[in-house]
Amino acid sequence: MSEARFTNIIVGFDTHKHTHAAVAITRLGELTIRVGSDGCRKLDA
Repeated sequence: MSEARFTNIIVGFDTHKHTHAAVAITRLGELTIRVGSDGCRKLDA
């Protein structure tokens, strides 16, 4: 008999007027950034 393995899966949604995007990922880490060009550079790095 095999054992069940559970994995945490996160589903994120990005809502727009005409489309909605969703993505399911396993949780590898977390990052919070400020809105603006400095935050975008940090996210890109």
